[in-house]
Amino acid sequence: MLTTTTNLFTDYIISSDSYQLLKKRFYDLFIILLQIIFCVTIVVGISIVTYTLWYRRTLPRLLIEEKVYFDFSQDHPTASISLISPERQWEKLVNLKQSCAERSSDLIRGKYYDISVSAKLSKSLSNMALAKTSLQTRIIDCNGQTIAQSIRPLVIPYQSGLSLQLESVLMFPARFTGYLPKEEYFWVDISLMDNYQEPFHTSTLVKAQRVELQLHNVEIDLMDMLLRISPRLTYISYLLKKFPIICFIIGTALITLFQIALYSGIVMIALAYSALSSDGEDRTDRRTTNIININNNEIIDERIVSQQIATGNDTIYDSTSINWRSTQNNERNSSIFNSYEEEEEEDVTSFHWRKKNE
Repeated sequence: MLTTTTNLFTDYIISSDSYQLLKKRFYDLFIILLQIIFCVTIVVGISIVTYTLWYRRTLPRLLIEEKVYFDFSQDHPTASISLISPERQWEKLVNLKQSCAERSSDLIRGKYYDISVSAKLSKSLSNMALAKTSLQTRIIDCNGQTIAQSIRPLVIPYQSGLSLQLESVLMFPARFTGYLPKEEYFWVDISLMDNYQEPFHTSTLVKAQRVELQLHNVEIDLMDMLLRISPRLTYISYLLKKFPIICFIIGTALITLFQIALYSGIVMIALAYSALSSDGEDRTDRRTTNIININNNEIIDERIVSQQIATGNDTIYDSTSINWRSTQNNERNSSIFNSYEEEEEEDVTSFHWRKKNE
């Protein structure tokens, strides 16, 4: 019974020690995992911020983004956007200090530009019945001559009446509470001119003075329209604009790999420098120890010589301090023993002399 209890107690102690050891190992692994997650988060965060800054700097900014106002009093609604004046869609009729020829255009000569619009159309029955119309674009110079023009279809996306009713019912609570706008609409993007080049010309009158837009149907229910003019996209900026998600993943991964390589190189250089420094310190310590030992031996030898000279002892001595100390101890012990013998002889002699006198 006692043996069984002892074995159980021993097994309990062993299991407790194993549990504590396992717990400590899991804790160490958890700390290492947290450190890895922290480092990966920092590296990926730096990569994302770096790519975002590079993306915003590389992708060309919009030169013009202007809300367009059409004149629906005409048979063909028309809008005119100025490119030489800060007053884009209205004009000063008095106190004109500069003529068209003296003003500079927003477009640079010889440069390429992309011109597009985004139309905001309501989901009305009239638009669904209209289905499509066309939009004409003209770029006019200071002489009133057309430099470039294009006609693009404006197609209204189809949606059945039943789908419109279901969408209206489902979205009514959100529109009623103000979470969504109350208007029902959709956006249509249209590319008007690709790679438009501002003409080279010696005359200051031949330049883009204004952009004129004209709708070919007055019945269209147009809520809003935005005109955009941007520099032509190069190869890299084209890929960034057309494939933003893929470019983001590839760019972030490349920046992350570059950081890993950079940090690894820095760590390797630091470790190599630390190893060389420790090796140099060890050599210096060994040299210092040897020098101290040599100095100590010299000091001991000097002490031996000085004591030999002081005592007048002409005996030959060893160069090591251990032999010298043993020799001195032996001499000291023998002198003490001789003095004891002399004292005993004197005591015996005095005792015999007193006994004889008695």
